[in-house]
Amino acid sequence: MLLKKLTIVLVDDDADVLESVAACFHRLGHDVIPFSNALRALDHLHAGACDLLVADIKLREMSGLDLISQVRARHPLMAIVAMTGHEEEYPLSMALEAGADAYLAKPFSLKTLELMLQQTFWETASRLDWWEHHSVSNC
Repeated sequence: MLLKKLTIVLVDDDADVLESVAACFHRLGHDVIPFSNALRALDHLHAGACDLLVADIKLREMSGLDLISQVRARHPLMAIVAMTGHEEEYPLSMALEAGADAYLAKPFSLKTLELMLQQTFWETASRLDWWEHHSVSNC
C-alpha cells in the first residue's frame, strides 16, 4: 500500500454501496466512518479531523454537491471524492465546481476506487498549502 492509514468519511444513502466501499477501505487498512445521512456526516466533519471525504452526489437530506461545497469551505485542504450513479444529471464539472478533487461514476470496480483514493490523496498532499498546514516547525 502506498498510503498511510487514512481516516475516511464515507457518505452514501445506499446501504449496499456504503457497506462494500467501507469494506474495501478497511481491507486497505484505513479507518472508515460511514454515514447514510449527509447532515450527520456534515456535523461529524465540522467537529473532527478527517483525511478524506468520499460522498455520493445524490443524497436524501441534502445534495452531495451541497455537502461537498460546505466541507470545502470549512476544510480547504481536505481531499474530496464525489461519486454518482447519475453521471448525465451530475456531470464532472458540477462536482469540481462544488469543490471535489476527484469524481467516480458508479458502478466502479474496487480497484478503480483504490487507485482514485491514492491519486486524490497524493494530489491533495502535493499542494504547497497542504504541506504548509501539516508541517511541524523545528525552530
